[in-house]
Amino acid sequence: LLWAFRDDPSIVTFMARFVSKYLGSRHVFDGIEFYLPQLAHMIIHLEVEWDDAVLERFALVIAQQSMHFALQLNWILQGALEDYRPDNIVDGSPNENYSPLFYARCLTLKKNVERVVVYGKPRAAELQRLYEQGQITKQEMNILDLADRRFNALQITSHDAEELNEKVGALDGELLVQMPNVMSAHGDHDKHKKAGDDKFNEFQDRYCVLEKSVLTCYMIPGGCSSGGGVNPSPLKYDRASLKLDRAMSLEKATIGDPNSTTFEIEIATPLYPFALRCASEQDAKLWHRRLQEEARASALFSETEDEKIKQDMTQDQLERYEFFQKEREFVFNLTKVAEDLRMKERDER
Repeated sequence: LLWAFRDDPSIVTFMARFVSKYLGSRHVFDGIEFYLPQLAHMIIHLEVEWDDAVLERFALVIAQQSMHFALQLNWILQGALEDYRPDNIVDGSPNENYSPLFYARCLTLKKNVERVVVYGKPRAAELQRLYEQGQITKQEMNILDLADRRFNALQITSHDAEELNEKVGALDGELLVQMPNVMSAHGDHDKHKKAGDDKFNEFQDRYCVLEKSVLTCYMIPGGCSSGGGVNPSPLKYDRASLKLDRAMSLEKATIGDPNSTTFEIEIATPLYPFALRCASEQDAKLWHRRLQEEARASALFSETEDEKIKQDMTQDQLERYEFFQKEREFVFNLTKVAEDLRMKERDER
């Protein structure tokens, strides 16, 4: 029904609320879990004029109730991220299926799933205590718990919308860019070379746009640069008329400090290093700050801030966080072993 009436906001909203009401039923939950791939597909790809966060809130309500559901949704989103990211996960080459819209949606939803798993259902323990003391009935506890999860999901999606409205526009400008060197099919890219090594790749004039955790580089019209100036907003060129050279994801990227002499900024992603050279110290500081912001925005929890985040958590939040992280690491390591063995002959496995 959700797919058949996806263009009707009233039916989609009604169905999401109706199904949420009966999540406690094993039969209903099993049905939702069975159709999870289709639900995730709709959330990622649905393009409508009305509030398309209805389905995202529906998924976040369920994710607060079931860690198993949250983990499954996490891996579906991770797969979609690899499908729509700007660069190929295998060798770092440009991805022909790159979609800025779908990639940004997947990043946002994945981050929100992490958020509700760790910080969701703040009153669950209190409601359980009231029920055990006989102050509320089982039905009342379920109603209040569902309302609590709906409120959390609404807060998170509303916060995303506010951030989008308040966020500074895309940063753009003409820079010298040292493009990443793509690995060969055997992965024999020289990882010991730094982005700033002149032998690694030459700096090239490019028109760069930084937004939604992606740095997009376009060929400059006429093949000449004005010297690396910055144009905060509106964008200097009509991107639809420009030829795309390369788009690079800043997911899990490490941003180096600007060089005080050359005004270069080295960026290291899990797939490759690359570098930017700005025209002035002021420009370098601006690009450095915005690059760091976009890299941090790609994930709720970063490896560099992991310990600090843990210190700010309650015991319950810490336990959920560590369980969720360990489950993801386990599946990731398991699939990595399977992928490594897949490339070997049967007698070598």
